[in-house]
Amino acid sequence: LEEDTDTDGDGVPDDLDLDSDDDGLPDLAEAGHGQPDGNGDGVLDCAGGFGANGLCDDVETAPDSGADDYDLADTDGDGVPDFRDLDSDDDGVSDLGENGTTCADTPPDGVCDGGDRDRDGIADSADGTNGFGAGGHPAPPDTDGDGTPDFRDLDSDGDGVFDLDEAGHGATDADDDGQVDGPDEDGDGIRDAIDDSDLDGTPDDADPDPGAFGGAGPGLDTDGDGTPDQRDDDADGDTVLDSDEAGPQPRKPDSNPVRPRSIAQNEDAL
Repeated sequence: LEEDTDTDGDGVPDDLDLDSDDDGLPDLAEAGHGQPDGNGDGVLDCAGGFGANGLCDDVETAPDSGADDYDLADTDGDGVPDFRDLDSDDDGVSDLGENGTTCADTPPDGVCDGGDRDRDGIADSADGTNGFGAGGHPAPPDTDGDGTPDFRDLDSDGDGVFDLDEAGHGATDADDDGQVDGPDEDGDGIRDAIDDSDLDGTPDDADPDPGAFGGAGPGLDTDGDGTPDQRDDDADGDTVLDSDEAGPQPRKPDSNPVRPRSIAQNEDAL
């Protein structure tokens, strides 16, 4: 890691930050080693013990080798590792909107709001304890039970419609691979076509203002039932399964006359 890198700009450098991108999901869950965190505190359980170098032997090639035995996960292959990427699978839905975090994010930009009193890098609105550690973060949801958590799954509910299309971003996917096309100039893992860094309603690729960390939304909730469309088997609430309503093009939904609402709008209406 680069010395003193502070990905989320919270004043805690990444090497001391349990949630380097402030998406509410601890780095441990995004790193890619698959090692357990039974109490959900964001710190490795490390059954094999820690060596003299302070690194858990379970993630080293050999005790005290100082060499990781895994590659940092970069789900979408954009060059931004998941622990620094606000949209790890490039489906146009923020990781915060898919990883089970319930932190404050208003207006939604994919970054948890609020201070960090205990200076562990986890925003207070996502931190369950006043002290180092996450305080019991649940495992990221896997809606369709396919073994891939939603924040890395291009079809979270397994209904045959890409999350990208269910989030309203179909026009940004010219090659129909379920991922937003184009560059990411500010390097936050959110493609410019859907990144609204300054939350002015204009995506970065059409906005003359400079990009900044954050700018992805949590997806849509068309029927206002509290379940985002990418997790909803019946997104429009018409009692017909989305899998039956999928359009003639593979993984493309039929046009929907219902005007979708953002999850934030639905919360405001409650």
